[in-house]
Amino acid sequence: MKTQKTKLMVKTNEAAFKTESLLSFHNSLLGREVLRITNNGHMICGEGLSKEKATQEAAKLLIQAFEEQIQKMVDARVAAMKEASK
Repeated sequence: MKTQKTKLMVKTNEAAFKTESLLSFHNSLLGREVLRITNNGHMICGEGLSKEKATQEAAKLLIQAFEEQIQKMVDARVAAMKEASK
Protein backbone atom coordinates (compact mmCIF):
# COMPACT_ATOMS: atom_id res chain seq x y z
CA MET A 1 0.00 0.00 0.00
CA LYS A 2 1.43 3.35 -0.99
CA THR A 3 0.35 6.28 1.10
CA GLN A 4 0.86 9.90 0.44
CA LYS A 5 3.69 11.48 2.42
CA THR A 6 2.36 13.73 5.14
CA LYS A 7 3.97 16.13 7.51
CA LEU A 8 2.49 16.03 10.98
CA MET A 9 3.86 18.69 13.22
CA VAL A 10 3.28 19.16 16.89
CA LYS A 11 4.31 22.58 18.04
CA THR A 12 4.92 23.41 21.63
CA ASN A 13 6.77 26.15 23.39
CA GLU A 14 9.83 25.42 25.56
CA ALA A 15 7.93 23.05 27.82
CA ALA A 16 4.64 21.33 27.21
CA PHE A 17 3.46 22.05 30.72
CA LYS A 18 3.47 25.81 30.29
CA THR A 19 0.23 27.65 29.70
CA GLU A 20 1.14 28.61 26.12
CA SER A 21 1.51 25.01 24.91
CA LEU A 22 -0.63 23.68 22.09
CA LEU A 23 -0.96 21.02 19.41
CA SER A 24 -1.18 22.21 15.85
CA PHE A 25 -2.08 20.07 12.83
CA HIS A 26 -1.01 21.31 9.39
CA ASN A 27 -1.98 19.77 6.08
CA SER A 28 0.77 20.36 3.55
CA LEU A 29 -1.61 19.67 0.66
CA LEU A 30 -3.97 22.39 1.84
CA GLY A 31 -1.02 24.53 2.87
CA ARG A 32 -2.60 25.57 6.12
CA GLU A 33 -3.33 24.72 9.71
CA VAL A 34 -6.45 22.58 10.02
CA LEU A 35 -6.75 22.32 13.78
CA ARG A 36 -5.13 23.72 16.89
CA ILE A 37 -5.75 22.40 20.40
CA THR A 38 -4.76 24.73 23.20
CA ASN A 39 -3.39 23.71 26.58
CA ASN A 40 -6.81 24.19 28.15
CA GLY A 41 -8.54 21.96 25.58
CA HIS A 42 -10.03 24.55 23.25
CA MET A 43 -10.23 23.57 19.60
CA ILE A 44 -9.43 26.26 17.07
CA CYS A 45 -10.41 25.23 13.55
CA GLY A 46 -8.55 26.27 10.44
CA GLU A 47 -10.03 29.05 8.38
CA GLY A 48 -13.19 27.96 6.60
CA LEU A 49 -13.44 24.59 8.37
CA SER A 50 -16.21 23.42 10.67
CA LYS A 51 -15.27 21.63 13.88
CA GLU A 52 -16.32 18.35 12.33
CA LYS A 53 -14.29 18.88 9.15
CA ALA A 54 -11.23 20.10 11.08
CA THR A 55 -11.43 17.07 13.38
CA GLN A 56 -11.73 14.74 10.39
CA GLU A 57 -8.73 16.34 8.67
CA ALA A 58 -6.64 16.06 11.86
CA ALA A 59 -7.67 12.42 12.26
CA LYS A 60 -6.66 11.69 8.65
CA LEU A 61 -3.26 13.30 9.25
CA LEU A 62 -2.75 11.21 12.40
CA ILE A 63 -3.72 7.98 10.64
CA GLN A 64 -1.39 8.71 7.71
CA ALA A 65 1.47 9.56 10.06
CA PHE A 66 0.94 6.34 12.05
CA GLU A 67 0.82 4.29 8.84
CA GLU A 68 4.09 5.84 7.67
CA GLN A 69 5.80 5.09 10.97
CA ILE A 70 4.46 1.52 11.07
CA GLN A 71 5.69 0.94 7.51
CA LYS A 72 9.14 2.24 8.44
CA MET A 73 9.27 -0.14 11.41
CA VAL A 74 8.13 -3.09 9.26
CA ASP A 75 10.72 -2.26 6.59
CA ALA A 76 13.47 -2.01 9.21
CA ARG A 77 12.41 -5.33 10.74
CA VAL A 78 12.35 -7.08 7.36
CA ALA A 79 15.80 -5.68 6.53
CA ALA A 80 17.14 -6.85 9.90
CA MET A 81 15.70 -10.32 9.40
CA LYS A 82 17.22 -10.54 5.91
CA GLU A 83 20.58 -9.41 7.25
CA ALA A 84 20.42 -11.94 10.11
CA SER A 85 19.64 -14.81 7.72
CA LYS A 86 22.79 -14.22 5.62
